[in-house]
Amino acid sequence: ESSSHDGVRVALNEFLAQNPGIDSKNLSQLLTRVSKAFRAGFSLGENGSLTAPPSKWDYPGSVFFCLTVITTIGYGNLSPTTPAGQSVCCVYALIGIPMLAVFLSGIADRVKGVQLRLHRLSCWRNRGRLPKAASSVVYTLIGLVIFFIVPASVFTATEGWSLEVGVYYSLVTLSTIGFGDYVAGQTYSSDVYRFSLAVWIFLGMLFVSGLINAVQVGMEKGTQIAQSNGDNQLVAKLTNQSPRPDSSVPEIRRVGEAGNGDIESISDAGTSGVCAFCDPNKPASASEQPTNTAEELTLEDLPNSQTDKEKVGESSTEEQA
Repeated sequence: ESSSHDGVRVALNEFLAQNPGIDSKNLSQLLTRVSKAFRAGFSLGENGSLTAPPSKWDYPGSVFFCLTVITTIGYGNLSPTTPAGQSVCCVYALIGIPMLAVFLSGIADRVKGVQLRLHRLSCWRNRGRLPKAASSVVYTLIGLVIFFIVPASVFTATEGWSLEVGVYYSLVTLSTIGFGDYVAGQTYSSDVYRFSLAVWIFLGMLFVSGLINAVQVGMEKGTQIAQSNGDNQLVAKLTNQSPRPDSSVPEIRRVGEAGNGDIESISDAGTSGVCAFCDPNKPASASEQPTNTAEELTLEDLPNSQTDKEKVGESSTEEQA
C-alpha cells in the first residue's frame, strides 16, 4: 500500500514537471471528478471519450440490492443517497433480516426432515453405507464443488475473473462478509444471470451456515470430550493416591458412636474385612472391646475405698480361674 502511494506521488510530480502550466489545485479537482466517475462505472475509451455505464437502479438491480440488504452482505457498490431512500432502507432491513433468518431456518429444518426420512427407508437401510464421518466429508466436498468451484468457473467466463478470484468472491459472498471489491453482475448484466445469482446466494448461504454449524458442534463435542478426559484423569490420579487395603496391614474402621465418643476398632483386613462391632454375628473378644483410655478416666472410675479394691481383686481372681 505504501509503495503504491509513493508511485502515485512520483507520477503526479513528473506530470506537473512536464506540464508547468497546470496548477496542482486544478489537477486535484480533476482527479477527484475522475475518481467519482470511475466509481460510478464510467470508462474511458480509446479516443478519450467517456462511456456511461448502464443504469444500476433498474428492476433487476433493485432486486439485487434488496437481496444484499436482507442477507447482510452489503457490497457497498450500490447504496441509497437521498434521505428518503436511506430511511426506507433502514425500515426494510429491520423487517427483512429477521424474516429471512426465519425463512432460512425453516428450509434447513425441512432439509433435515427429508434426510431423516431417507435414512428410515428400508431400501436405504439395507444398502451398505459409508461411516458417518466419511459421509460427512463426501457431502462437504460435493457442496464445495457445487457452491464454490462451479460458480467460480462461471464467473471466469462471464466476469473475466480468474478462478482464484471467483472462489474468493464466492466465499466472501456466501459468508456474508461482502467486501465489495468484486461484485458479480456489473459487466454482464443479464436478467437471467442476476436471478441465477440470487438463487445461488440463497442456497449457498444455507450450505455455508450448515457447514459452520457442523464445525461449531464438532468443536463443542471435542471440548466436552477433552473436559471429560481431564476429569477422568483427575479421578484416576486421586484414586491412585488413596491407600488400598492390604492383608498384611491392619485397617482402622470407624463403627459409630458409643458412650462418650467415637469408637474405632482394629481388625485384620485379610479376614472378613468387617470389624467386630459392625458384624452382630461375630462375638467380640476382650482385645476388641472398647476400653476407655487413661485420659478419659475420671475420679469416679477409680477405686476410692477398701471394699472397691477387694471387689476388683475378686473379679480378677475369677477371671484368672
